[in-house]
Order: sequence, then C-alpha cells, then structure tokens
Amino acid sequence: MCKLGMNLTSGPEGLSVQTQTEVPIQGVQKGIGEPLYVYEWAIRPTHGRLADEMIKQAQEQSKCFGSELEWMQPDQLHTTTHVNEGRDRLFEKDFFKQSSLETIRTEYIYVGKKYAAASVQLTTEQKQLFSVCNSVPHISLGKAQCEQYEEIGPWLRLTLRFSDWEPTLVDEWQYSKRANVYRLRAPTTFLVQRILTLAEDPSITMPAISSPLPPPLQGIPEALWAKGKNDVGLIKNCAPITITPKGNYRPRQKQYPLRKEALEGIRPVMEALKEAGVIIPCPSSPVRTPIFPVKKAGGGWRFVQDLQAVNSVVHARAPTVPNPHTILSGVPQNTKYYTVVDLANAFFSVPVHPDSQYWFAFEFDEQLFTFTRLCQGYCESPTIYNQALKQSLESLTMPEGVTLLSFVDNLLIAAPTKEACTEATIKLLKHLAQEGHKASLEKLQFCKEEVTFLGHILKGATHTLSTDRAEAIAKIPKPQTKKQMLSFLGTASYCRAFIPSYANIEAPLRGLIPTKGHNNSTLEWTEQAEETFVN
Repeated sequence: MCKLGMNLTSGPEGLSVQTQTEVPIQGVQKGIGEPLYVYEWAIRPTHGRLADEMIKQAQEQSKCFGSELEWMQPDQLHTTTHVNEGRDRLFEKDFFKQSSLETIRTEYIYVGKKYAAASVQLTTEQKQLFSVCNSVPHISLGKAQCEQYEEIGPWLRLTLRFSDWEPTLVDEWQYSKRANVYRLRAPTTFLVQRILTLAEDPSITMPAISSPLPPPLQGIPEALWAKGKNDVGLIKNCAPITITPKGNYRPRQKQYPLRKEALEGIRPVMEALKEAGVIIPCPSSPVRTPIFPVKKAGGGWRFVQDLQAVNSVVHARAPTVPNPHTILSGVPQNTKYYTVVDLANAFFSVPVHPDSQYWFAFEFDEQLFTFTRLCQGYCESPTIYNQALKQSLESLTMPEGVTLLSFVDNLLIAAPTKEACTEATIKLLKHLAQEGHKASLEKLQFCKEEVTFLGHILKGATHTLSTDRAEAIAKIPKPQTKKQMLSFLGTASYCRAFIPSYANIEAPLRGLIPTKGHNNSTLEWTEQAEETFVN
C-alpha cells in the first residue's frame, strides 16, 4: 500500500481508499505475527488551517534550542487511543459506534529540545477509550531526526509532572527549567474522525518511523519481545512447582453468574492461553474457584481468578520477595544511567507440576479448565517466581561497576556510564532471551538518566516518589475497618523514606487498629487520627 501511495481507512461508514501524489515513509520493517491495529482520532481536513498554525507556533519556538526537528504535516495530525496486535473487535464495537460529529480539544503546545507535541483534554467518554501504555493523550507535532515518534507520549507524560512554569519574554510562552521545555496555552477544538490504521512492526505506532529499535538493541533475539499481551515464555530448566495442602479439604466453589459482555471480554484471553498450552481442560478436578472478569478503565478485560479459598488451605513457602526500599538502597552512589526491564506475563513462565495443576481449576462455558503455569492471585506466586528468576540469573555476570537489581518481574540496571549501561543491558537481554523469558518492548526504559522504577523516579543516586504513586495514596478513601487501615498504611509506607519521623506521624492511625477481633472490625476514629489522615 505504501509503494502504491494508497491509504486504507476504516471508519463507521466502512472502508475507504485514498491515493496521494507523495508517499510518506510508513513502517516498512516486517513484523512478527499479527500486524498492529492502531486506532486514532484523526483531525479532519477541514481543520487543516488550524493544524498548520499549531505546527508553525511550535516550529518558531523550537528555534530557542537551535536544533532542527522533523515536523508532521497538517493532514497527519492525530491522537492515538488504542494499539493492539491483531484486530480488536471488542474495542471496535465501542470505538466505531460514534455516529455524530466528534471533537478533541488541545490544552498546551509543548516544545523541547527533541520533541514537540500538543496535550489533549479528552471527554469522559473518550477517556474510557484511551489505553496507550506509559503515555497521555496528545498530538505529536515533531521530533529530532535521531528520535522516534513513540517516545513522545512518555516524554510528555513526564513533562506534565513538572510545575515550575515561569513566564518568558516571548508572547505567552512559559518555561520549565526542570523539564527544559517551553509551553504555550493553546486551547483549540478540532473536528476529528475515528479511524483505524495498520502497522506491520509491533513497535510502530506512528507514521514516519524508519527503525523500531535503537541500534544497540537490534541484535537482541526477537523471541525475547512479547508479541502481544498474552504471549508467554517458559524459563529454561525451571523445575515444575508443587503445591502442599494442609489437609484433605479441597475447596469447590460455584461459579457465580457472569454477564455475557464479561465472558466475551475474556474469551480472547482464554483462546490465546489455550493455544499456548497455559490453560488446558481439567474435567475431573476436585477443586474449583470462581473467575470474575474485570473491565479495564481504558477498555478491554482482565482475567481474574479468586484463589482465596485455595490460599487458605495450602502450606505457603516463607516469603523471600525483598522490600522495595531495601532494593532501592542498593543503587550505587555513582550511578548515572539506568535501564528498566519489565518481564511480560512473568508468572506464566513457571510451570506447575501435573499433579498440582488441578488446584487452579475454574469453570468457563460450563466446562472445567486449569492452568499449567503459575498464576496471578496464588499466595506463593511472587515468592516462587522470585526464586526462579534468581536461579535463572545466577550464571549472568555484569560488567565491572554495574549493579543489577530485581523485584519480582521488574529488573533494574544501574551503571556509572552510558557505555557500561548499554553493555550490561545488551548482555542482560540476550541472557533473558536464552533463558526463555519474555520482556515488554513497550515498557523498556533503555539507558536513561531518569527512569521510573517501583513507583519511584530515579535520577543519579537519588530517588523521589512518582506523581502517580503520590496521587494514588491521596485518593484512598478514609478507612473504616481494620483491614482497610492495614491496607492504607501498607500503601502509605512507600512514603516512609521521604517523610522525617514517619513512624511518629503514622502512630495515631496505627493506634486505631484493634489488637483483637476480625479484619472487618470497625475503627473508632479519634480527633488526632482524623487530623493525621487529612494532613
């Protein structure tokens, strides 16, 4: 299609084919597996003048950096809302049901040394459709020649966290010294059309991307990268785990009724995991626990199984997962560069012994199935996986001066130089591929001076609590029971390293927890505790 100069667009009215005199460079790298289906709000041609004006404003301000950026054309501007490997028919039902004219509204134009974009304010309905990982709604305007468009979303997401915006002498532009970015308030309403575009390479989410990976990573075996959200690995020479029950009792719970929408929502997950051998029929299992699909805020469904009944009747291994604060204390003081690797579907890479598989049985379509791999919700999963990963990494040696830290399925490389960080990252990724792991290319933070890890922002040898983590804590409602208070204090403990005399501050809240009674015991709030919680 690229060679012919044709665009294939899918919308509510059906498919349309457009030809053009100049053929833009689209993704031409051949991908593995299904092509990417990219769902977008594309600015309609009738608003081309407004789009052109926005680009020109960004172009003019970029001169402050003295660097040349490659700029999008007005007819290319769009906001990506959802990316999926293969066609997402469930998402399309909601995405293409829009029949009336639709708009999106920009808030600010942001211009940095390497990127330029406009932030977008979505409506409540539109927010439900946005599900691009590690990004925020935006319109990409331009980038440096050596950068890639898919990096703009994470860049803008980070930029929005800064608040030190000061006026400049140039019109109404503001400048953030911490972000080294200019911004201009530019509230503009654009008429848009919902469209679907296809990209062959899994890392391509925008037009004009010529290389899906930084050059140092192009030698990494493609088998390492998860080809979709349900792609799973299998750790090499990992011994199948066995489950030890406390007695002869085997929980057998009925599957409560589920809405058809929920069942159909997780059906693609079921089919993918059945094809991978992760889920198999288990008609004679003496154990059965219910499933309850959970709808994600950005669209799609998550497969969740309630394994509490199983967890209560097994002998669990002693927990060995380290505390996040302990891990972060292992970052050397001379660290300048980091890499963060997110292992995909990590628990599913650990096999379960055939004699123990029945413990994870569940009902779907009036049939019994079970997992052949370690699954989410099982009380021992973090500990078992942590041990399996540790054994898998035993034969790996890092370059001198480089530290490798891990927390369940998150790996962190801390290095004194960019060269050392690059060398260590390549060595780690090749080792993970050889050992049968899967990693998320989308979530990879490769050789950066600043990264997000375990809810913290790491830069140099310092770390601060991320905005997302702080906001999540601030939004927790007032606890009413013992269980809710314990959960709140556990979450709030992430702030312990950043708050002097934290133990004294939390004492009034911890004092509310009754030493006796069940977890649903009601709390009796005091005036001091109320003040502590609010502040």
